[in-house]
Amino acid sequence: MQTPTFSAIQPELVPRDEVRDAALLNGASVNVARTVGPALAGLLISVVGVGATFALNALSFVGVMLALLAWRRPPDRRPPGTEQLIDAIKAGVRYTRSAPEFQAVLGRSMLFIFFASALWSLLAVLARGPLRLGANGYGVLLASVGVGAVLGRVVVPRVRNRLTASRLVGAGSLAYGGALLAAAASTWVPLTVVVLLVAGVGWISVTSTVNAHAQLLLPNWTRARALAFMNVTFQGGQALGSVSWGALAGWLNVRAAFAVAGLGAVVGAVVGVRFLALRKLANVEPVNDWPEPHVDIEIDPAAGPVLVIVEWRIDPDRAKEFADVMRPVRRTRRQTGATRWGLFQDTGDPAVFVETFTVQSWSEHLRQHLERRTVAAQEVEARAREFLVTGQPPRVYHLLWAYRS
Repeated sequence: MQTPTFSAIQPELVPRDEVRDAALLNGASVNVARTVGPALAGLLISVVGVGATFALNALSFVGVMLALLAWRRPPDRRPPGTEQLIDAIKAGVRYTRSAPEFQAVLGRSMLFIFFASALWSLLAVLARGPLRLGANGYGVLLASVGVGAVLGRVVVPRVRNRLTASRLVGAGSLAYGGALLAAAASTWVPLTVVVLLVAGVGWISVTSTVNAHAQLLLPNWTRARALAFMNVTFQGGQALGSVSWGALAGWLNVRAAFAVAGLGAVVGAVVGVRFLALRKLANVEPVNDWPEPHVDIEIDPAAGPVLVIVEWRIDPDRAKEFADVMRPVRRTRRQTGATRWGLFQDTGDPAVFVETFTVQSWSEHLRQHLERRTVAAQEVEARAREFLVTGQPPRVYHLLWAYRS
């Protein structure tokens, strides 16, 4: 619950043009904590014991809670009221299913984390086995990855100015995969340390870039719930990968597991750039350009489903072109709450096209009007409106299911 929430509020804490640097700094701090934390815990255990160490760890969260309490977040304006939990989850699922740009981010994340998990799950085995290191040696190797992540805080911004986000993720994946291959072959500890520095740079390049891209890609209303899917992708991919690489190391050996994972990361980088490119960011700032529906009857907000009919009158000679332009409109309707969508042409008057979509409840449709529209969706609809022959806006009808109690 914590990870998507913290990621979701990040764009609210810094200006939009600084989100990438904030994600990079956050990722570097996590890797430093991953390196310093175990050493500090070991020191505390030797001094005050296990129980007191856990108590101090719990106490450290008080600082985070105080910082959150001190944050004066502007209140959300939600005219339809607060969403029910189950409805909010369903809305997040609908958005993710209808957002190919975000699906590409999830795909790239899974392609990377599955293979990258080999390092975290097998580094201790590599240290104790082929490299013949003890606890201190393993600590040095782990620290090398953390130091590499910190170095990435300097390297990534410079590379980012020359590469697109998609290619930066690809470059980071290639560097990480190459590091795994080199670690599989290395028998000299100093070389392994250098290799792990490169792995740290590759790790922070990929994780910070996909996280920042997702934060900037997602509208405010769905950011936290969609980032929860990203968290599941990372955690699930790491868990599945750890089991897989552990099994492979047991079947063959740890060096073979590192080599296969490294090769997979390299192939995944190429596949990702070719087939799962991270697209250019759209403007997802909220906009309230739809008028509230005209209502002459008493409506329970939970009543539904709602059928929305939009009548477009266009030049029939441009029908094919209009139908193609309406495909992105379909995505925006489904992203904001539509469960079914269709476009029909009148056989008696070919100039008339009727767009229909259903929404599960009246309150959900009001959220489409008042909360979930973005500038990008407005621009998509504006391209469709260019086909109108009369210059008048399309006619809109709101129909409520008649057999409601």
